[in-house]
Amino acid sequence: MTTNEPFLEESLERLEKVRAWSPHVISKLETLIHDADDEALLRINPFRFAFDKSIKEPECLDLFLHASLQGLFTMDWSLTCPTCGEVVESFKTLQNIHANFGCNLCRTNIATTLDDIIHVSFTVSPRVREIIFHRPESLSAEDYYLKYRFDQQAHYPGGSRFVDEFRKEMLFFATIPMGKSAAFDIDLSPGWFITADLENDAGCFLEARQQAGAVNEPLRVQLRRNARLTELPARAVGKLHVELTNMTAVPSRVFGLLEPSGKKTPPLEFDHVLTGKRILGTQTFRDLFRNQVISSNEGLTVRDITILFTDLKGSTALYDRIGDLKAFNLVQAHFDSLGKVISGHGGAIVKTIGDAIMASFLSPLDAAGAALAMLEEIERFNDNLGRREIVLKMGIHRGASIAVTLNDRVDYFGQMVNVASRVQGVADADQICLTEEVFSAEGVQEVFREQIISRESSAIKGVQGEMLIYRVQPYTKGAV
Repeated sequence: MTTNEPFLEESLERLEKVRAWSPHVISKLETLIHDADDEALLRINPFRFAFDKSIKEPECLDLFLHASLQGLFTMDWSLTCPTCGEVVESFKTLQNIHANFGCNLCRTNIATTLDDIIHVSFTVSPRVREIIFHRPESLSAEDYYLKYRFDQQAHYPGGSRFVDEFRKEMLFFATIPMGKSAAFDIDLSPGWFITADLENDAGCFLEARQQAGAVNEPLRVQLRRNARLTELPARAVGKLHVELTNMTAVPSRVFGLLEPSGKKTPPLEFDHVLTGKRILGTQTFRDLFRNQVISSNEGLTVRDITILFTDLKGSTALYDRIGDLKAFNLVQAHFDSLGKVISGHGGAIVKTIGDAIMASFLSPLDAAGAALAMLEEIERFNDNLGRREIVLKMGIHRGASIAVTLNDRVDYFGQMVNVASRVQGVADADQICLTEEVFSAEGVQEVFREQIISRESSAIKGVQGEMLIYRVQPYTKGAV
């Protein structure tokens, strides 16, 4: 538990200066680094830390993001199997994540989605304090699988953790040196016997069946890297001698387990984890880690995201009236004002396009609240100017999208984004236009309960037929 005190002190001093923190927030982080055991410093969930230490979630996420920038933590981008909770792959950057991956234990291929498959966590940096998990190759087979390879938060409904149930079914753990063999005598009952080295993608599985009078021949398996788990012929229940030979170039950490016949397991749950979608929708992450990009040619799927577009009504006349430089400065100032509102409602600015903003939100409710607050903010903005120079209009849509890298930033692409942009195009001055997908979402109508709302069918370019649009008019000021 040796801590690099000079580096920790310097980093915490810099961290304290980056923003105004609530009382004791920095000291709580310092205590974590000093006093927590190694397991508690591996893949820290900032939301769980926030709950345990009575810190507001957005501030706690900011804390870990800024602390990572200062070198106190590293971000872990984990591809997590939704069926067994295996951390199939873990990367230090978003750039290395693939559009698809396979879970060897579940024998399934999985499409990577930012909504739930990618979990983001924080591990203490070896520069500030070394923990055993910085050197996973040194772990015993049991610790490697039960403490490192599987997500510790994955649990079944009711609270039973996957790793605890996994341990109950375990017949053996072992580390086999390269070129060596290990033998195990096990007693098969009806079900599926699995022995595997998940790190090297090697092993086998077979069904154990009731076979009267059958005597099992020894099971001899050569563990070869990237051979995948192969299905072998069924064996009889009863005694089985297993010999595993490590044919890889590294020590092989293996386990053997017996899954009872007919076992039915409900889907795993992951309580309030930081997903890829959530972190990409966080303004602090976008501001601090602009170098985090998606390299996959296919992009990464987002099943459900809400996109809001803003634009200025009459901006051409504004430039003509007050001149390019003054108008440009005014537009930049309005970006700053709206950016604070967007961030305050859990959203993030994806990009600005001319006088327009494209922002993302986790939910339609967040976007609706932000849209109404932005109109109020622009009213204050104009009041401070003493004249009504900035006139805002907005459009919001919700659906699936693809996260891609465009112009060195993470952007969203697809028909849903196109529709959101074009819905903004039908809005008039001081109006918010919503699609049915947004208006019917939980809580949205309550946000606009005191506003004037009209409903109409509108032809949207690129969309077959007409779309139902809800037009929200919070103010009675005339359009410009």
